[in-house]
Amino acid sequence: MTDTSALKNANPIINQTSLDQGAFPSNYLQSDAVIDIAYLSNRLNADIESTDAVILLDPFDITFNDFISCFYYQSGGGFNINLANKYFKPLLINNQVYTTTDGKKLFTNLYNLSLKTYSTKNQISENLINTQAKIRLANEAFGSQSLATTTGIQNALAWDVCLSTLESTGQIEYTGDSDDEAKVSFKVTYVYYSAVLGINISLVFTYNTPIPCYKQIFNNVQILPQNNYSKYENSSIENIKKELKDSLANHITFNHIKTQNDEDASLDDETTINTKTIAMLKNMQKDWNENDDDVADEDDEEALW
Repeated sequence: MTDTSALKNANPIINQTSLDQGAFPSNYLQSDAVIDIAYLSNRLNADIESTDAVILLDPFDITFNDFISCFYYQSGGGFNINLANKYFKPLLINNQVYTTTDGKKLFTNLYNLSLKTYSTKNQISENLINTQAKIRLANEAFGSQSLATTTGIQNALAWDVCLSTLESTGQIEYTGDSDDEAKVSFKVTYVYYSAVLGINISLVFTYNTPIPCYKQIFNNVQILPQNNYSKYENSSIENIKKELKDSLANHITFNHIKTQNDEDASLDDETTINTKTIAMLKNMQKDWNENDDDVADEDDEEALW
């Protein structure tokens, strides 16, 4: 059974060259609640004002117990990555996978990403980066193997603040029923700073976790109108046939009235059908009649043509 005791008691500028994922990843509506819970960086003494590359890592689906064990295991409810889980795959930086704009799946590697970011930022070939810098970069990247072992800047939400924010923004609601659960996408951003190359790479981790005793209320999801509208979107072929027949009947009746009453006859523009349209309708009716599986009644005096 899921341990719910911790639920209530536990206390970037995107550069236009962001590697394989495009400059501006598209936004989309989703039903899961979403919240940023931590900003981490290996940089020690200053906030990072800009980012040279942003990589959105493929999300992990992890259990509530695993999530709490990784990030909120301390009794006070503060955010703290558990060092005992440093080899847990969702925390290992170089074992993450991201999807490129053309659908390729690539492993995240800080060394390779740093070289690619530097060459893109400075518009030079990776081959022109000198060997000494590459060796120093490899040693530097080796020190950032897991989120649990990174040291530097940390800004994060405590667990009670996290839950309060999700509730106050209308994304989830507490029910107290252990059979309820709300799926939440928790995001952790890690900015890797390479002192060797002078570049910043932002890695966005997403952990999809069901929180028991809560339910989603979806107040943050906006229903957008459809971009395309078709008059016949929900019509059957039989309804379309009938409407076209009625249109042609109106046209024939109008011509008959006009012949007899000349200037006294009138018809709205919306029901006026030109000669080419009438010919098209007759051809469509002819095709329908030829392909109709039902036997036509030859004595039907109400047929329009």
